[in-house]
Amino acid sequence: MKKKTERIVIAVLSVLLVICLALLFLVFWQRYTTKKPVHTEVSGNQIGEDSDVSSDETTMPTDTDETSRAPTTTTTTASRLSLHRTKTVHNAPFFVKNMFPGDFEINHYCVRVSHNGPVTVEFIPKIRDGYEVLAEVLKCRISLQNSGKVLYDGLIADLTDPAKHTLNSDKQTVAELLYEITVYLDESVGNRYQNKELVADFEWRVTDTESLGPPETGQNLRLILNAAVISVLVFALTTLLIWRKRNEKQECS
Repeated sequence: MKKKTERIVIAVLSVLLVICLALLFLVFWQRYTTKKPVHTEVSGNQIGEDSDVSSDETTMPTDTDETSRAPTTTTTTASRLSLHRTKTVHNAPFFVKNMFPGDFEINHYCVRVSHNGPVTVEFIPKIRDGYEVLAEVLKCRISLQNSGKVLYDGLIADLTDPAKHTLNSDKQTVAELLYEITVYLDESVGNRYQNKELVADFEWRVTDTESLGPPETGQNLRLILNAAVISVLVFALTTLLIWRKRNEKQECS
């Protein structure tokens, strides 16, 4: 009878182990297929003499440049971020170094907001400790490509109050906000700011979360798989501990 019970327990634990391994495989497969930042294509205009030159090698165009150069339509990619009921804050690291007066760098972000009702999306750059020097003169221009609206244009260090944009919908929807963030140095900046670095976290958040909706289907699946793996592991460990205690009592008796 005892051996039969042991075989049953071993069989149950083996089945649980197989299920757990299968769930772990699904979790890691999900993470592997989405571990790289998800991007979306956006179109825009970049003014320059050569459209193949990277943003690290170009300079912020002046008013005279804009009138003398023809804009070149380009297609670029935007990092995709998500805000929803279970994720109200999303950070994207930002790094720039060795900028010269007149240099600029452009980054694009697609922020997907799941909501049902009015929500205000806030953006604020958070400078990391030790990188405040370049922030004294580095400027940023924050605009929405959806509407062309400029949310902020000034020193990055002065952006202490978040740049805000309000969305509204009377039904459950996922809205996309296409942010174009340009960081640049004026040509009048002194040499002491050369060879300096800036490391920051670009943060998008929703503080009034009542109108936020659930995450999208893929995100729900990851949450369910994580919960399932944890549940199976806890159940298997509990069963194993109970079985061992019963065996110890039987041996003592």
